[in-house]
Amino acid sequence: VRYLKAELRGLGLDVGDTESPIATFVRGTADEMKALQRRLFDEDAIFVIYSTYVGAGPHGAIRIAAFADHGRDDLDRLAGALRRRL
Repeated sequence: VRYLKAELRGLGLDVGDTESPIATFVRGTADEMKALQRRLFDEDAIFVIYSTYVGAGPHGAIRIAAFADHGRDDLDRLAGALRRRL
């Protein structure tokens, strides 16, 4: 989780500073975040979702969930996809 959040912060994303295995950020409008999610799915970054949960604010947010079976290679692949797509 720390590695993932450090990688995301390195991309200039504000993902907070909790130990939760979920990293959330807002980037642009709802339509832009939905498009980002689709582009990331195209790169097999399947643990990324656009969400409008209560705490997400008026435009929603991108949520990334890290699980125990995600290895560093999975997280690096996600970070690389985000670098290309942001």
